Formats: sequence, structure tokens, C-alpha cells
Amino acid sequence: MLKKMVKDSFLLRAVMILLALLLVSMYIASGYLAKFITSAGDGDGARVASFAFNVNNNDTITLDLSSITGPGTSQTYNFTVTSPNTNEVARDYEVVVNTTNNLPLTLTLSEGVTTLDATSETVATGIAYELSTNGSVGVGTALSKSYSLTVAWPSNQSSLDYSKVVGAISISVIGEQVD
Repeated sequence: MLKKMVKDSFLLRAVMILLALLLVSMYIASGYLAKFITSAGDGDGARVASFAFNVNNNDTITLDLSSITGPGTSQTYNFTVTSPNTNEVARDYEVVVNTTNNLPLTLTLSEGVTTLDATSETVATGIAYELSTNGSVGVGTALSKSYSLTVAWPSNQSSLDYSKVVGAISISVIGEQVD
């Protein structure tokens, strides 16, 4: 039994010595191999420029259509699109008027006395409709443009189908950096 314990002890020592030699040789080899490894680095930097557009100091405005009560009524909404002169890039913008088109409304978008776009088309109930115009602003240039949107309910559109229908119109400005 003593011989077996000595033999097992010898085997255990031999395994431990071989393991230690393996670890030492790996450490030494990694130092030699590391001399032949190269590394490279590269980089690029970009800066994001800031710009902003507002409609009456908001991102989006929703119009109150309560004054348009039925056929033959209309309302003109005035709004201003602004952008400060602190913008760091040239930019394009688009004034977008969205409507649910649940009501047979005619929309006319004007800048000052110039009509930019108009429609008298009646689209099927429930289909969204978009009316838009666009422009450009240079670097460091302020923008303040006044627009008016006339919303009219034509007097010949007097169906009872519209009696309990709710419509909505929103105005948004979408900005994009010009390269």
C-alpha cells in the first residue's frame, strides 16, 4: 500500500511539474510572439451641426376647427415659421399641412398675398391629405416667414353624412440639412 501511495504521489508531482513547465513556456513564448504582432489605428471625426425650425414656437400645431360649423363657413389661420440665425448649416424646410380629410374642406396655403398651393378636390372620407410648400435658408441666416391657411367648407357639400364626423388639421415644419 505504501508503494502505491508513493507511486500516486510521484505521478501527481510529475503532472504538477509538467503543468508548471507548460505555463512558464507559454508565458515565455507569448513574449517572443508579441514582437511580431503589429497594430494600427485610424479615426475620423465628424461634428453634427444644429438647426431648428418652429411653427408659432412649437414643433407642430393643431388647428381648432370649431368655427367651421358647416357648409359655407371658412376660417383663416395665420402662423409664422421661424428659425434662429444661430444655425450652423444651410437647411431646407418644408411646411406640411396634414388633414384627416373626413370633411370636404378646401385648403389654401398662402405666403403673404401669394397662394402657394390650393386644392378644391374632395377625397373619399378617411383618407389623409397633405398640402405642402418648401424653402431654403443659408448658414447663419434667420428665418421668419408668415403664412396663412384658409380652410373652407364649400356650400355645395351639405350631406348629412358629415353631421357627426370630426376633422383634424395639423401644421408641421420638417427641416433637413443641406450638404
